[in-house]
Amino acid sequence: MAAYTPVSIARGEIYSTDKSVWMQGRCGWIFAYLCHVYGTREEWLRASKSCLDFMEAHCINRAAGNRMYFTVTAEGAPPASAGTAFPRRFTPWRTRNTTA
Repeated sequence: MAAYTPVSIARGEIYSTDKSVWMQGRCGWIFAYLCHVYGTREEWLRASKSCLDFMEAHCINRAAGNRMYFTVTAEGAPPASAGTAFPRRFTPWRTRNTTA
């Protein structure tokens, strides 16, 4: 199953093999939108379906109430720290008591 990998524009090199879940969704939406606005082209439809199928198969953490991962590995596995680093950074803002 294909999906998009981030590439450095300046050098044309892959700078990370991790795949951004947001990027998969955005690319899937863009290619579907192109089909909607300019007419269906098989390559756009395949690209959109590829992104959305990859997300459905690899980017949803079913054990955590269907929450989306932030990134996944090139193979579609969640990173080793899935669900730990990102939420911890924002915990002070989420748990601050504003009623006192």
